[in-house]
Amino acid sequence: TAVAMVAFEQYLEEVGSFGKYQIIALLFASFSQIPSGFHNVNFVYIGAAQDHYCAPPTQLGAFNLTEAQIKALTIPIEVKDGNERYSECEQYVMNYSAITSDDIQGLTEWLAGNGTRTESPLNASKVESCETWVYDTSVYETTVVSEWNLICEKQALRATTQSIFMVGRFIGSYLCGYLADRFGRKAVACWCLIINIVFGIGSSFSPNYTVYTTLRFVIAASYSGIITAGFIWRNSESPRWLFSKGRYKEAAAILKTIARVNGKKLPKDVVEALENIHSIETKDNIKTHGMLNCADKSDDVTSKCTREHPEAVDTLDLIRTPNIRRVSIIFAYNWLTVILVYYGLSWNTGNIGGDPYINQLISGSMDILGNCLMLVLFTKVGRRLPMCSMLITGGVALLMACTLLGNESMTSIVITLAMLGKLAIGSAVAMVWTYTPEAYPTYLRAAATGAGSSIARVGAIIAPYLLLLGDVTNKSVPLVIFGVLSLVAGLSNLWLPETRGKVLPETILEAEHFLEGQEVFTCRQKDQETTKQEREDISKCIDDSNT
Repeated sequence: TAVAMVAFEQYLEEVGSFGKYQIIALLFASFSQIPSGFHNVNFVYIGAAQDHYCAPPTQLGAFNLTEAQIKALTIPIEVKDGNERYSECEQYVMNYSAITSDDIQGLTEWLAGNGTRTESPLNASKVESCETWVYDTSVYETTVVSEWNLICEKQALRATTQSIFMVGRFIGSYLCGYLADRFGRKAVACWCLIINIVFGIGSSFSPNYTVYTTLRFVIAASYSGIITAGFIWRNSESPRWLFSKGRYKEAAAILKTIARVNGKKLPKDVVEALENIHSIETKDNIKTHGMLNCADKSDDVTSKCTREHPEAVDTLDLIRTPNIRRVSIIFAYNWLTVILVYYGLSWNTGNIGGDPYINQLISGSMDILGNCLMLVLFTKVGRRLPMCSMLITGGVALLMACTLLGNESMTSIVITLAMLGKLAIGSAVAMVWTYTPEAYPTYLRAAATGAGSSIARVGAIIAPYLLLLGDVTNKSVPLVIFGVLSLVAGLSNLWLPETRGKVLPETILEAEHFLEGQEVFTCRQKDQETTKQEREDISKCIDDSNT
């Protein structure tokens, strides 16, 4: 129960809430994540869309024309993002072999100001799609886009490559988890590392788009194995979870290890102490709370209130009861939004103006600041309002940025607003990982986080196509979508519970009570008298367990 669990958490405080053991575990968990950033954002450069125009006919080579003359002669003008520009996919249909020196002289005069921008200098009217292009190499020498001409009618393939990469991450997380359970964490982590290295190098020599995209899928799937299997292999099981499952010997063994590494001390017979805490609290809860509370609930909830340690997690419990269902729907939308917007902004750094390399550097720095901001806000303020404020701040910043996008004189302001949005959304990503499990009973916390993570992968898969929508229509469209989604997510958080400083629920019944009567617009603690009584019960349990 909740009281027993908080009593157990006092043992966690005795062994050290953050010491040498936790630092080592953090380093193991973090080290495997570092290359993940390279894989996630390298397509910003590898798959960058270079400016391009139709390659000029060979017949024009004899005139030694400048690039401006070639474009004016062969490429029609179109309007995109409110600006006139040369078409990237079409060229004029004309008999270029019949062009004379007089035509070139007329072209020179046309460029000097004679004629309008929307007409051909040689009065050509018909256009056709081109088959070869000239690419701008001032920023990128070559990319997969220029290598395989992933432009015009093929430009959707560029988004598909990144989307398939995220599908690989999604499938790999489940497949490698299953293989790790079957063949061992160490074996799976090592094999995934080998596959990742071999296929990563091999992707550099891909002969065509299909091979490259397939290799990217395998790289993503294998790296999920390095993260999941490697993390499980190098880190011990949560003693809190073991205690909630009644596995006291294993929980005690890990507590002793933590205490030894952190230089702390524990009672000699920790196993017996844990058993006493749990047995005393369970009896007290059945007498005073359990059956009384069950009497007022439906048969479905009543059948679960006595399930202290469910043999198997039923994911449907996330939506079976009204209050938990409300929270699950809100968190599902939050997971989808924060990951979709996070990756969308990470991959959009080349479309907001300025230097794409500097933009990406700033974007990555915002992630670090966002995580630090999350720690401060979660420690000092709470959970609900900080996450709400981060999402709303990010949404407003992105909507403001989209109104200025395309105005070259406002480029620095657009970048600032976009990075402010990235800071806020990056902080929200860190928050949702911590916030989600705290709103659920213990046995559902892993299921809730896993379900949220799965929904988040869907957002990551969709994000490249939203950026593609911006390429096809207007570059501000993705920012509008990201901003609106973030605003709605931020407002929805007002109906989530505040969990900071609260005794977290252990059963569905406790969770339903915990989620009832949550006040919107405040972080005020609920029922301080009850909390005080619970602390007295905790002290009694600990005293009894040590006698």
